[in-house]
Amino acid sequence: MASKPLRPALRLIGATVVTSAAVLIGGPVLAASSPPTLQWTPDQPRSSPPPLAYAAAAYDGDTAAVVLFGGVEGNGTLSDRTWIWNGSTWDQAPVNGQQPAARETASLAFDPTLHQLILFGGRGADGTLLDDTWAWNGAAWVLAGSPTQPAPDPREGASLAYDRSGDLVLFGGNGYAPPTGATSTSSTTVAVAGSEKARADTWRWTAQGWMAGPAAGPPARSSAALAYDSASHQTVLYGGLSATAKPLGDTWAWDGSSWAPAKPAASPPSRSAAVADNVASLGGPLLLTGSTASGPAADGWLWSGGSWIQTRTKGPASARQGAAGAFDVATSTFVLFGGAVANATMGDTQLLTATAGSGGSTSTTVAKATTTLARPTTTAGPRRPAPSTTAPAARRPPPTTVSHPGTTTGGGSGPVALGAPALVLQTPVHAARPGALVPLTGAGFAPGAPVEISFHSTLAVLGWATTDGQGRFSKVVAVPADARPGEHHFVATGQDAGGQSVTLSVPVLVLGAHHA
Repeated sequence: MASKPLRPALRLIGATVVTSAAVLIGGPVLAASSPPTLQWTPDQPRSSPPPLAYAAAAYDGDTAAVVLFGGVEGNGTLSDRTWIWNGSTWDQAPVNGQQPAARETASLAFDPTLHQLILFGGRGADGTLLDDTWAWNGAAWVLAGSPTQPAPDPREGASLAYDRSGDLVLFGGNGYAPPTGATSTSSTTVAVAGSEKARADTWRWTAQGWMAGPAAGPPARSSAALAYDSASHQTVLYGGLSATAKPLGDTWAWDGSSWAPAKPAASPPSRSAAVADNVASLGGPLLLTGSTASGPAADGWLWSGGSWIQTRTKGPASARQGAAGAFDVATSTFVLFGGAVANATMGDTQLLTATAGSGGSTSTTVAKATTTLARPTTTAGPRRPAPSTTAPAARRPPPTTVSHPGTTTGGGSGPVALGAPALVLQTPVHAARPGALVPLTGAGFAPGAPVEISFHSTLAVLGWATTDGQGRFSKVVAVPADARPGEHHFVATGQDAGGQSVTLSVPVLVLGAHHA
């Protein structure tokens, strides 16, 4: 394992703050009074990135894979490589045309409305802060945004996540301080030695590109954790480094248009450079690792019911800061890679699963999945046209898993473990045009059995899936070309583990044919 000296304490190193909108789907919720137990499992994939810290990672809901980009290696070299976790190993993605320059501390999140991973900023060669925006379409990077429209100033360690309006929200980061009396924009800000400072501005990434958010919000910070909460439909911000490099421990909630301070009964120790992502089956975002006043951490915290709950830990938990990680919906596993501790840059892959607390009716140990769900293949073409100036149609809160009357979603009366065999139908896509491809995943069905996938409004059968040995399936289907704009449902019909007929549905908002 390569090693490197720690950076000066006053340098505002941004966290790899990532989130996947693919886990916006509701489902069995772990009771807040019964904290989950996290099982750390070191993995040994056949291929892997080199040791990296401060890389960016997020779950791609269209390809059902965790994508990792950039980072800094142990010798200080910045990476410009893209790695894809397919459920059992890391595969390096080939370079298809242009791609982002090497960088660390960039921001990355999945936009399910635009069907792209969005990468912004970071620290590039020679320490230069960046302000470029890139979109990953499943096979290649495409330069996004517009040089003629406003955009966030160059920065590293900004927090980026999905929000309930269907957009992405970006907050803060470490950027350049404009000269006294000058107005800073992305086209006029220049690097001045020693001029960097934490920011307190809010930006939204939309179908039209970047739009400035409200001026009021959390105090300035960089390297804060940010993740969508599928239970409250808010985006939760925690911690980070203040303008004086002080670790913060406050919590803020973004409702799609404004920020409000949260007042949880309990909170994690103040920290920065943590990993956070929403885990719907646990009932909220999960916060892992990070840099605290006492050094790199290995603890975990669940945001549930308006408060933080410390998780129990099993296995060889490994403290680190600046790790890259995301929740892999396809395998119900939180994937954590690399990071830094002491004078070392780490290159290990950790898989985290969870079980319900002892007070609940369910207490099932969830092992690493031995059967990987089928993941859709991709082509190099862009998923959507470039952002236009046409105003998007009204957005709605992300969908929750819904069952038809008389069926069960497997919620039960007690808490349910992460990855437990509950009846679930979910999709990372909540808005799509006619003809668009939409990935569906299901769980809790009879093992090795067929499941019919249909579109409720038109009664069209879209295809069949066969469950694996654990009763799970993954299927990519197309929205019928004749589907009218409005809310519709994908429907999965099959048998549960007990042989009873079940029908589950999940909503999708069909957009007009000319929606940007």
